[in-house]
Amino acid sequence: MNNVRPQIGSWYKDLQLGAIFEVVAIDDAIETQMVDGEICEYDHDSWKELVLEHVEEPEDWR
Repeated sequence: MNNVRPQIGSWYKDLQLGAIFEVVAIDDAIETQMVDGEICEYDHDSWKELVLEHVEEPEDWR
């Protein structure tokens, strides 16, 4: 269980999958955009189960 609070515009790395993503919206769910452009959504309980660390925005990702 993680203690990382999602923040819009912040970048995170899922340490289990190696995926890097940005939080783009928070409402009933937490919406994220992966580096490849894919949009994902986590409910708040699922977010707490992720193993995350804050990372810097990747260079030239857009």
